[in-house]
Order: sequence, then C-alpha cells, then structure tokens
Amino acid sequence: MVKTNYHTHTTFCDGKNSPEELVEWAIQRNFTDLGFSAHSIFPFSSSMHLAAENHEKYCREIRRLKEKFPHKIRILVGFEAEFLLPDYLPLQSNYSEFQPDFLIGAVHMLSGKSAAALGFQGDFGDGHFSVDGPADHVKEGIQRIFGGDGKLACQVYFASVREMVATCDFDIVAHPDVLRRRNSILRFFHEDASWYKDELEKTARVLSQSGKIIEINTGGIARNCVTTPYPSPEFLRLIHEGGGKICINSDCHRMEYLDAAYDVAIKTAETAGFKSIMVLSAENHWKEIDIKDFGCQ
Repeated sequence: MVKTNYHTHTTFCDGKNSPEELVEWAIQRNFTDLGFSAHSIFPFSSSMHLAAENHEKYCREIRRLKEKFPHKIRILVGFEAEFLLPDYLPLQSNYSEFQPDFLIGAVHMLSGKSAAALGFQGDFGDGHFSVDGPADHVKEGIQRIFGGDGKLACQVYFASVREMVATCDFDIVAHPDVLRRRNSILRFFHEDASWYKDELEKTARVLSQSGKIIEINTGGIARNCVTTPYPSPEFLRLIHEGGGKICINSDCHRMEYLDAAYDVAIKTAETAGFKSIMVLSAENHWKEIDIKDFGCQ
C-alpha cells in the first residue's frame, strides 16, 4: 500500500509545525512518502512565502530529515511556486540551484497588472490579493482591482491557471479552483452559471493536454471552507474525460490534517472515473499506480 503527500507546509512558510514534527506524524499515520512544498516566489520574499535567503536552509533541513529516517519514510524536498505575471513563475530554471525533487505550480494571487498581461482590458486597480485569503481580504481585493466584478476576477483566475500550465515547466498543478474557498461566504460567482462552466471546460482541456499532474487537494475540507476537494467533482470529471492524470494531496498546514479527507478524495476520483493516480518512483520518475493501492489510513 502506498500513501503519499507532496503538498506540505511547515514553519518555514505559513505552516504550524516544524518539518521534523510532520515527519514523525507522517510515520505514525503510515505514510510511505512525504514531500515538503514551501510557498515560494524565489528570488523574492513575502510574509506568506519562504524568505529568499532561507531557501538553502529549508532544503538542508529536509535533507537532514531524509538521512535521519531512511528506513521509515521517503522524504522529498519541493516548492509550491507562485504564478503571477510578470515576476513570479514556477520554472525549473528558477529553482535548479536547490535541486528539488518536484515542483508545484500554483495560482493564489490576482492583480490588474497580471490581468492586463493576460489580455484583459479595463481600468484595473493597483496591487494584488490572494483568492484564498480571508473573506474580507478577497472581497476588498475584488472591489479594489476589478471594481467588484466577481465574474471578471474568476475569468482572470482561470486564465492565469491556463497560462501557467501552458508556459511553465513544473510537475503538479495545485488546487486549480481554489477560488471556491471563500465563495460560500462572498457568493461572487455561481458554479452553475454557463460562463463558469465554460471556464472549467477550457481549463480542464489545457490541464489534461499539458502532461502535468493535477492534484486532488483536500485542504479546503480540512479547514471547513468547502465540502468537496479541489478540483470540484464536475471539474474533475472534465479533467478525466480529457485524459488528465491526478495525485492526491492534503495541502497540509497543520500536522493533524496531513491525511484529512483522503477517503473523500479517493471516492471523488473514482466517481469521476479515475482508476489510477500518479506517485514518484524511487528513481524520482512519475509512475501510475492503481487507485486501490493508495492508502487513506
């Protein structure tokens, strides 16, 4: 039985536990593989992201733990690299000096500058905001940058995901509809709207044809923000129809949530039609395994 998580945050960025605490917990929870993925906008820094000067220190600590627990669990070092045009790009070349085992590409932030770079026209406001930040932060950001137009914010978000996937070289696509996180409170879009379904179809097509791995992310369930994983069941069905490949991650920021809702993720994947998931082999090549061989306990 294989049990993996490649999306794990620690006190090096915005997680609540040290890497060693998480390794010890993962061993207790019968994980076979634990991948760390600090938020990064290297060579830049922010309060949410790993400080630029700490990237090497972070890698040394993860590799120290790999040597400390060689026979109990496989430990991997990676980054969750931010995409925000024109400066933040999840490119292997940006991280090559750290020799990560894998790279996750993620869209969290939206800005008027990025929207314009993607071809959107309008009188956009200044600055940026995170679509999965606190509800009042998201509301203020949509108002400041997009004049309160939630539909436009969604369209820019999905265009960003598509551009990232089409132009950047990384392994795993993080939570491709994470903007759902605050929608239960803000109601700035409706998932049954025809324009929203169009965005899902266009994005699923790009995701599926990219050859990248799309994570089923249970982090929003663990934090009681959504009742289904990212991507949503409908989005995941479209990804499966397009031939996309998946992995299962918890986006863990607190060790108690390391395998939160893995049973839900497996069921959601099977309902969408998936019979296999992707894991990193011992040679650090992605390989397909039967979903029934993936553990949730």
